[in-house]
Amino acid sequence: MNVGLDTNGTTVEKYYRDGKLHREDGPASVRRNPDGSAVEEYYLDGVKFQKDEYDAKMNPLLTALRLPLENGGQEAVDALMREAIEEQGAPGRPSGRELIPLPRCP
Repeated sequence: MNVGLDTNGTTVEKYYRDGKLHREDGPASVRRNPDGSAVEEYYLDGVKFQKDEYDAKMNPLLTALRLPLENGGQEAVDALMREAIEEQGAPGRPSGRELIPLPRCP
């Protein structure tokens, strides 16, 4: 990670891998302005992505389920988990969903 300070007081963080902007757990470039605002840019192997494209690439399961990754994403996941747990104990599984057992780990 490189961190720099512009002449106007803006802090710039950049993450690189093999000389290219790259970060798998967040934005590869972040500009934090003195007023508290920030500009985030997402890169993988030097290729720039819009945030939603980046999220889809890095979190395909959550994207496939169409769960919001911000502002309520965890609540949506928790609600699905509670529903699944309730269905496991409900006689006859009123929702009609098929129960598919998970394979055992060796």
